[in-house]
Amino acid sequence: MKKINKIIIALLVFLLVLPLNSVFADNGSYEYVKDYAPLLSDEDARELSAMGSGTAAQYGVGTYIVIVENKGDLGLADYDAADVAEMVYEAMELGYGSQKDGVMLFFSYDEPDFCVYASGPNAEKVFTPEICADITDSFIENIDSSESWYELFCSFMFDAEFELQWAVRQSSGEDFDYEDYDYDYDDYDYYDDYSAYAAVGAAVENSTKTRSTGGSSSLNTASLSVDPDDAESIIDGGKILSSSELDRLEQKAAALENKYTITVDGKSSKVGIYIVTLEDRASIGAQNYPIYELSEALYEAWEFGVGDDKNGILLLMDMYERDFDIVAHGFAGNYTFTDYAKDRLVDAFADDFGEDDWYDGFDHYLDEIERQLMWAEKGDPVDVGSESEKLRNKIGIPGIVGVSLLIGLLFALIVCTHFKNQMKSVRPAASAADFAEGKGIEYTQKADDFLRTTTSTRVIESSSSKGGTSVNSGGYSHRSGKF
Repeated sequence: MKKINKIIIALLVFLLVLPLNSVFADNGSYEYVKDYAPLLSDEDARELSAMGSGTAAQYGVGTYIVIVENKGDLGLADYDAADVAEMVYEAMELGYGSQKDGVMLFFSYDEPDFCVYASGPNAEKVFTPEICADITDSFIENIDSSESWYELFCSFMFDAEFELQWAVRQSSGEDFDYEDYDYDYDDYDYYDDYSAYAAVGAAVENSTKTRSTGGSSSLNTASLSVDPDDAESIIDGGKILSSSELDRLEQKAAALENKYTITVDGKSSKVGIYIVTLEDRASIGAQNYPIYELSEALYEAWEFGVGDDKNGILLLMDMYERDFDIVAHGFAGNYTFTDYAKDRLVDAFADDFGEDDWYDGFDHYLDEIERQLMWAEKGDPVDVGSESEKLRNKIGIPGIVGVSLLIGLLFALIVCTHFKNQMKSVRPAASAADFAEGKGIEYTQKADDFLRTTTSTRVIESSSSKGGTSVNSGGYSHRSGKF
C-alpha cells in the first residue's frame, strides 16, 4: 500500500509542477518565502527570506514558508495539508545543499489549513514528527496572539531556528533553555539582512565560543601567500588547480571582465570576477565565521570589485567543510547576478564539484558567468521570467545549439548555391590569349538593393517584477551551500 501511495504522490508531484511553475513565473518571490496569496508585503517577505537564508547558511537546513490561497488552485482540494506539503516541497525543488535539507511551513489561507513538513536526512534528525507537532501547536497559539501575518510567520522562523540551536547544543552535551533564546517582536528591523540574523545564533554561542569581532583585519590572509595589494582574480589557497589550469582560468576571467559593461539607471561599470579556495577557514583564523560572512570579509580585505561601487562577484570555497558562497556586490554585480541567476551558477558547477572535477567546474561556472553578463549588458538580466529563461525553458540548451547549427548550415547552403548559379556561364578558355588586356570583366547590371530595416521596442521590467536580488545592508547578495 505504501508503495502505491508513493507512486500516486510521485505522479501528482509531476502534475503539480506545471501550475506551480506558472504561479512562480508570474509572481515575484524570494528564495525562502513563496507567498502566492499574497498575505505579506514585499518588505516582509524579503526579511523573512533573509531569516531563512541565515538559518540555512549557519545550520545547513533551509527554513521555508509557502503560502497559497487554497489547495484547490493546485488541483489538490481533496488532499490534506500534510500530503500537499510533501508534493509542494518536491515540485518546487526546495531544500538546502545536495541532500535538500529543509523544514517548511505550508499554509493554505482560505481553508485555513497548514502543515510543518521536514525533508532531508539532517533536517529529519532535528524536525522529528514530535518536534513538528510542537511547532504546529506553537503556530496555532500564535495565530490568536499575533498582530500581523508577518509576526505570525516570524514565529515559525524563530521556532525552527530554536530547534536547530537546541540540537547543536544537545549534540555537544550542553544545556539550552528556551529562555536563553527569547525574542521581541518590537525589534523586527533587527533582521534587516543575513549578517544581522546570523548574529542571533552568534549571541547564543558566545557563552562557549570566543569569536573575533575585528572584521576582516583579524583574518590571517598572509597564510595564503597572497598580498592583498597583489591579489589576483583567482586565489587557489586550497591548492586544487595546476599552474596551467590556474593560468587558463585567470585569462578567461580577465577576458570576461573586460568584455562586458553593465549599465543601470545611467551608471556603467565592468564587473570583477573572483574565485577563492581555502584549505579550511581555520587556516586564515576564520574558523568561527559563517561562510557568507567570510566571503564579505575577504571581499573587503582584498579590495575586490571594479569602480567606486566595487562591482563584482566572488565564489568562495572551503575545501575541508565543502562549503561555498557566491557573493555579488555593487549596482552592476547585484543587477546582473539575481537570486535566480545565482542558482543557475550553482547548477553550472554542481555536478563537476560533486565529482571533485575542479577545473571543469570552474570553467563551466565562468561560461555561465559570461551568459549572464551578456544578457545583463542587453538590459535583461537572467531572472525569473526573463527573455533568456523563456528561451531556455522553451527549447532547452540542446535546442539552442541545434537551432544555431541549423541556421548556420542553412545560411551556408544559400550562399554556396548563389555562387554556384553565378558560375553556370563559365567555360574553359581555349588559350591564354582570352585573358589579355581588353578582355576585362564587364558588369551587365549594377544595383544597390535596400532590403529592409527592422525597429523593435521592448519594455525592460524592473527586477522586482521578477525574482530580483536580495541585497543586505552592506550591499551584498549571497547564495551559499555545500558542494
